[in-house]
Amino acid sequence: MHFELIDCRDKLAIAKIDGAQRDRHSITLRVAQDHEEPIGIGRFMDRVSASMTTYLTEDNIRAYPNTYVQSTTLLAYDFMADIVKEVGRERPRMAWRWEGNYYPASGHADLTRALPDAEFVDADLLVDWIRLVKSPAEVAIMRQAGQLADVARNRVIDTVQAGVRECDIEAAIYHQQVSCTAEFGGDYPCCPPDLCIGERSIASHAAWTDDPLPDSTVVNLELSGCRHRYQVNLARTIVVGKPSTAPQPAAPTCRRPKPSDPGPKIFAQCSSHHPPHESGC
Repeated sequence: MHFELIDCRDKLAIAKIDGAQRDRHSITLRVAQDHEEPIGIGRFMDRVSASMTTYLTEDNIRAYPNTYVQSTTLLAYDFMADIVKEVGRERPRMAWRWEGNYYPASGHADLTRALPDAEFVDADLLVDWIRLVKSPAEVAIMRQAGQLADVARNRVIDTVQAGVRECDIEAAIYHQQVSCTAEFGGDYPCCPPDLCIGERSIASHAAWTDDPLPDSTVVNLELSGCRHRYQVNLARTIVVGKPSTAPQPAAPTCRRPKPSDPGPKIFAQCSSHHPPHESGC
């Protein structure tokens, strides 16, 4: 477990309080106002993972048989509907995020058919706003994720040079994201590192190729560090060869702020006067 039980209970209490204030008596299928713990619902093959990675009691880990998976006659939402009836009776009031990635239109159709007397309301960004407030334990993990992002960035800076293949740069990033530091390792991020190189430097989230880097080019890099599924992202631009003079007028704005500079200390970018390794960029 990466968090103490008290941290998990505090998060659940916040979710219930916020839900009640918004007149949403059930945040999702798995959290009910009058139920001490959430109820985790998933495939039977995943039940053991829930037991290993959560504080849920066995009674609150409900698994539908594997015969429900990819079946056109046995529907997982029917299984979920029976649990909803158990917790919220026949006329539950439930809040959902309609735009949730894991709540497909077919699933909603199955659930409303199985619960014809239930009231469904849109939770919108309720869960997102709750997740936005991090506990000290979560902040500590995110700081580790930030260290992992820094280490991966430095690996890229050490690897990028003319003649190196783009795919080899990407491989170095993947290796460093997982291997990370001597103190702790990393998880897989939610998206691959992006290498926008040369003409593709103006594109968003471009993929790498197996082409070698030319003698002069620009590498726009987006990567992340991920620790216990908490992810911290960063973006940097690396110039191979002699930099163009076009961005030079922006250098005074992009330099690392000095303590004597007026205004908020928001930026900590890199410039030709502050190499990446020295500035921490």
